[in-house]
Amino acid sequence: MPGVTDRGGERRAVGDRIHPGVGFLLHVGPGDRIRAGDILGEVHAARREDAERGRMVLEEAVTIGDAPPELRPLVSHRISREGVERLSDGQGAA
Repeated sequence: MPGVTDRGGERRAVGDRIHPGVGFLLHVGPGDRIRAGDILGEVHAARREDAERGRMVLEEAVTIGDAPPELRPLVSHRISREGVERLSDGQGAA
């Protein structure tokens, strides 16, 4: 997830260290009903400026609207020794 890797929460390479206190905790999911004032998620960061960047990333990732969201599959491809297999069309149909 953009923002988490930049703050040390994910590896870019095998030897990279992970900061266990960095990441996002989402309290809602796609299609959940929310009201004004509901907490949608939390940003965990090691430094204040990283928390602000994480907040911006989270705001950019969330869309609030009246219509139900078009849900996409969580897994679209399978990678194996044989190659890459597409599991869905990426438009919500498996």
